[in-house]
Amino acid sequence: MQLIKDLCDVLTTSNKPIKIIGIVPQSGEEDFIIHEEGDTLEIGLTKQIYFRIFKESHEVFHTHHEDRLRIDSLSHSNMEELYYMTLGYLITTNEHSTIIALHEELVERLGNHEYDLEIVSCFLTCRMKRINKSSMLWHFVKKLTMIRLSKDYDVSQFLCRALVSCELHFANYYGNNYLQWLIVLCKSKEVELNEFQNMLIDLCRKHLLDSSLWGTLKVAFNPDKVLIEYVTLVYYNRLTGESLLKKFPRVDYNDTVVTLFEWLLRLYCQYKTPFLVLIESTNSLTILDEFGKMLNKSTLKSTTDLKDKLLKRKQQILSTQ
Repeated sequence: MQLIKDLCDVLTTSNKPIKIIGIVPQSGEEDFIIHEEGDTLEIGLTKQIYFRIFKESHEVFHTHHEDRLRIDSLSHSNMEELYYMTLGYLITTNEHSTIIALHEELVERLGNHEYDLEIVSCFLTCRMKRINKSSMLWHFVKKLTMIRLSKDYDVSQFLCRALVSCELHFANYYGNNYLQWLIVLCKSKEVELNEFQNMLIDLCRKHLLDSSLWGTLKVAFNPDKVLIEYVTLVYYNRLTGESLLKKFPRVDYNDTVVTLFEWLLRLYCQYKTPFLVLIESTNSLTILDEFGKMLNKSTLKSTTDLKDKLLKRKQQILSTQ
């Protein structure tokens, strides 16, 4: 299991907050091709090295069948060997439920939650789509992040990594789901998110067609009650046994929402989703009236549809007052 251990060493010894693993065509004398730029570490694996990581893990998995059935009686070193075997699988295979379950059990027994979160969160910023879009892996990272957040540890770099994941992979449903979930948790625990939200806004400006990403922006501005209650009252309590604030702290982002709406009109944005998200991002009838006045002056083809959405949004707000 030396290759996967060496890869983990590269990930954990770097002080770069963003670490991206990818497959490169060229081969060389080194197992990994390393490139640093700004706050990002790029790690290139050749197809040969990538296959060797899978092959080593596959061999250990099938030759340690008995060990997998009696984990509680294994030595620490034997458990670590199995642990790195599961990591080798996680970076090379997709949706392997047996491996995920075994990996989670090993992390619990080894007590290396922080180390594992560092490694697996970097796996999810990789350039390999089938690994990045593993629903099981994202769900497991949620659990690890929850443990960290319950101890009031900083989670900002995991927000940033998930955002990079969404940038690398268009319409990244699971990455955005993780972000939306973590945003609600952070807001519930009154964690400051201004810097992250500015990064999210910038990325949304660059990717007007990514409805998943814009959906995350809506949650940052105005999360709905159902999502808040599920994340804070059900999910968090189920995993930690603790309760969060019963009253969710709301912040007024109307100025930012108006600025973005105006920017979309100046840009002559032909996509409806960004506009629809911003309409859903405010609970202010005054702001919605302002949007209507802006649309009256616009020649966008979607103006009629957007006005209809404005009317429905106003009715929705009035029905809850």
